[in-house]
Amino acid sequence: NERAEMIKQVISKGILVLLAGGICLLWGLFYFPAASAVASYTRSFGATINPAVGLDTIRRLGFDYVKILAFGLLLAIASGMVGGVLGALLSPFDLPRVGNLPASAIGSLFGFYLSVVFSCVIGFALYKNAEKLKLVR
Repeated sequence: NERAEMIKQVISKGILVLLAGGICLLWGLFYFPAASAVASYTRSFGATINPAVGLDTIRRLGFDYVKILAFGLLLAIASGMVGGVLGALLSPFDLPRVGNLPASAIGSLFGFYLSVVFSCVIGFALYKNAEKLKLVR
């Protein structure tokens, strides 16, 4: 009985930790584009991690922020698909304890390209909404 009670307590606390981790993950996925936008126009680390500045940026961007989130999701899906295809195509080069070096290298280059594309999308959204964000002098 004592052991079963201990396992029940561990599982109940594990569910709370898992729930808190899931909420943090969702917040990070939702806030990442806003943090990138804030970092690009303020060039301040403090403003980047300040949720008030990020939420104000999201409010000012409006529907364009939803477009940025959707495009970021599409880029993540494309990155996963390319990684899977490269892993399958280059599976003969999979080495024990080392992994698939050619697939990792090409996948990293593609991931870098997609991060540049995402940055350009954020830059274009900031350019388009410069007056709303009070970036125009």
